Amino acid sequence: MKTFLNNSPFYWHILSFLFAASCAAITYFKHRSNSNISKRLVYVLFLIRFLFVLLICYLTLNLFIKTLSKETQKPVIIVAIDNSESMRSAYDSVEVNTKLAKDLAALGEELKGNYDLKFIKFGQKSKLMQNVLTELNFNENESNFDELFSTIDNNYANLSIGALVIVSDGIYNAGINPTYKTKNIDHPIYTVAVGDTTQTPDISIQKVNHNSIAYLGNIFPVDVSIAAKKFIGKEILVSLNKGGQPVSVKNLKINQQNYASVLSFTANANSTGLQKYSVSVSVLPEEKNKLNNFATFLIDVIDNKEKVLIVANAPHPDVAAVKEALDGLGTYEVDFCLMNEQKSNLKSYSAIVLHGGTEGSNSILMKQITDNMIPIFKIATSDKLNNNRTNEVIPIIDRSFNLFSISDDLKKFIAELPAVNAPFGNYAAAGNEQVLLYQKIGSVETQNPLYYFKETNGLKTAYFTGDGLWRWKLRDYAEHQSHTLFNELISKSIQYLAVKSDKSYFRLNAPKLVNENEAIEFNAEVYNKSYELVNEGDVQLTITSSDNKNFQFTFSKTDNAYLLNAGQFAPGEYKYVAQTKVGNELFKKTGLVTVRALESEKINTVANHQMLNQLSISTNGRFVYQKQLAELKNAIESNETIKPITYSQNSTDPLIELKWLFAIALLLFGLEWYVRKIYLTI
Repeated sequence: MKTFLNNSPFYWHILSFLFAASCAAITYFKHRSNSNISKRLVYVLFLIRFLFVLLICYLTLNLFIKTLSKETQKPVIIVAIDNSESMRSAYDSVEVNTKLAKDLAALGEELKGNYDLKFIKFGQKSKLMQNVLTELNFNENESNFDELFSTIDNNYANLSIGALVIVSDGIYNAGINPTYKTKNIDHPIYTVAVGDTTQTPDISIQKVNHNSIAYLGNIFPVDVSIAAKKFIGKEILVSLNKGGQPVSVKNLKINQQNYASVLSFTANANSTGLQKYSVSVSVLPEEKNKLNNFATFLIDVIDNKEKVLIVANAPHPDVAAVKEALDGLGTYEVDFCLMNEQKSNLKSYSAIVLHGGTEGSNSILMKQITDNMIPIFKIATSDKLNNNRTNEVIPIIDRSFNLFSISDDLKKFIAELPAVNAPFGNYAAAGNEQVLLYQKIGSVETQNPLYYFKETNGLKTAYFTGDGLWRWKLRDYAEHQSHTLFNELISKSIQYLAVKSDKSYFRLNAPKLVNENEAIEFNAEVYNKSYELVNEGDVQLTITSSDNKNFQFTFSKTDNAYLLNAGQFAPGEYKYVAQTKVGNELFKKTGLVTVRALESEKINTVANHQMLNQLSISTNGRFVYQKQLAELKNAIESNETIKPITYSQNSTDPLIELKWLFAIALLLFGLEWYVRKIYLTI
């Protein structure tokens, strides 16, 4: 719909009409030479001249045309399909493998006329599918509903989502309980149940709790969670093994139909490096799923423990949060003291955490730290923070941060962290600082650093300029029922500070342990004799499997370093040799990386339809079985809340910008000229 807007005085329109009429009248009624021409032709020419002049006048006036355009958007129906291994491990696996994709494709064809359908497969990660028939393979080794909901929030939040359809067996083994996410969902969830909920006789290892690191000569604990169904009265053996030999064996008697127990073992860390252990439980003849009777885990045994000192002006929740994070890792020996009782000998510490006070009040301690070149983590030590003028700020991650890597889960968690108090004012990072987190004040993303690192003359320093780390720890537990992500943030920071500088000319950063669904990534740096970064030559890498198969790679060059993504490897141990030349000198680095098998999908193969039903009930959706897809179609079409949305948009354009008006003016001018040339002498 188009309407005209007039910003010119009314009398300008009258003057335009009078001026156009005068020009036409003078041209065609003033001269007597036109008397021999038919009056009809004179009036036609008068009208053409009048319209031409009037149009030119109107184009010079302050006139606008307002256009109201409407666009109707179909409601988006997202169909998310569980692509994990457990989907094809039940009695109806033939139905899942051969029929499910075809049924869903047919459903899409029936709905696409009135809805915008998007098919997503999810397991460990979520991915948009272009073709359901060819892209589903049910081979992923994790089921992560949390990742699915995050993907939808990140990629489709700006669309009109009418409904989410989840096709799954309801088994999840990564991320939080899916029912916790429904409070933020404003569209119905329709669930299509796949799999078998029948409880068959089964004994399984549900979980193995252990430290990721142990110290040489220490005894470390291993807790094994055992579940047994329909084996009341049976006795089983649970064994902790290393190198195929039992380390400890315990007898367990099952005294309930649905039995659960936790057995505690201990083992001696008697050799360094990554040590592989396994847990096995007796296999009884009635069991159908025997894969969950075995579990393996790895422990990195090291021969020294780093010491960390925490110094505080006064007790504070942030101090407790940091201390508990470091204590829980088992990697560090953590001491604590107040500022007025600080230790005189600091040389034995690999890093110091300083909380509170000001640069002036901590001057004596800072001199000791500088003299001994001890890395320091400063928390809430700003003079500005102690002036009681603060802002509530939300952390914003700097994606270019590269001092150390953090997990995707932690990056996602940072976006959900609550606000902390930070000093009032502007204090941008200097050129030699690496910022991990910036401050967001309200809706404004600032360049004020919140969590950053710098190195001056070889002394590493980390800074948290705010107050409120304890809030992040509590949020981690509220969201994930653990402190894993908060501990990762603190431990990675301390690890960076405590690690001794590598003075070699060829430096290689490689993981010791990766999961089978993760790519093995290497970073390398090459220095010349002046310790300047260079990347003129190539860096070659050879990975050798346990059966002596070699995989050759060449690193990609970045601005001044090297990067290699070697891709995913099958579970097992792999040796690697990296080498490069600087001038005529050859440098080599060797190491070992272990690829750990993920066995989550093997532990539990009993479908959890109750969870799917809860998702549907809490969002006003509907729960159906795979054979009821026709009912699902009817339920979606009959839901009056799933309807198209019409968007209206107003646009205002000056009349002079309409090119077709100039075309009309040119046409009138040409028509008048042509007639005058033939019939008139004026």
